[in-house]
Amino acid sequence: MKLRIGIDIDGVLRDLNRKIAEVFSEHNSNYKIKDMESYANPFDMLPLPYKDAEQFVREHRKEIYENALPLRDCHKVSCFEKLLNWAKAKGHKLICVTNQQEINIPSTNIWLGKYGFLFTEIHYTGNDINKLASRADVILDDYEPNLRHFKEDDKLAICFNRQYNKLTPKILDIKSVTNLTEIIPIIEEYIREQNIRKSK
Repeated sequence: MKLRIGIDIDGVLRDLNRKIAEVFSEHNSNYKIKDMESYANPFDMLPLPYKDAEQFVREHRKEIYENALPLRDCHKVSCFEKLLNWAKAKGHKLICVTNQQEINIPSTNIWLGKYGFLFTEIHYTGNDINKLASRADVILDDYEPNLRHFKEDDKLAICFNRQYNKLTPKILDIKSVTNLTEIIPIIEEYIREQNIRKSK
């Protein structure tokens, strides 16, 4: 069974919240953002009206989207490269499935190359949070609505643990992980279950 394994970027691979907070503090030296991990939408953590927060990030988009650090250890050989090598050996495809505004796509492409995230395909979904159009069989995501779409479509949804989505695995009755390689046994178990179901 060969699978298309979709992986989100922001909140899974890229630490966008931390970079936005850093850039905002550089331009507003008297203000330090706390609890960055608590916000699913980084615009919500800035002490600005939502449209002004969007405008601030838009004005500094290259600095933010190209220079944000990878989240946790996901860029290390022991993590992404191990997942990539496993996928290749098993005949699976690692595809990037991410919701990005069109204006941020060039910087996101630069960021992916900068940190060596070599995906077979990249799917930018624009402002449409429904990522099913990517035809991924599996999704690793941090955002509950995306995970819910895959779960309801009888696909494998895996939650990437963040402070703001602690309840999501229980709400959706899905597995969760703290790093990329933890999805390997979950996917292998899923394949076994699917093969058993087909053999009946």
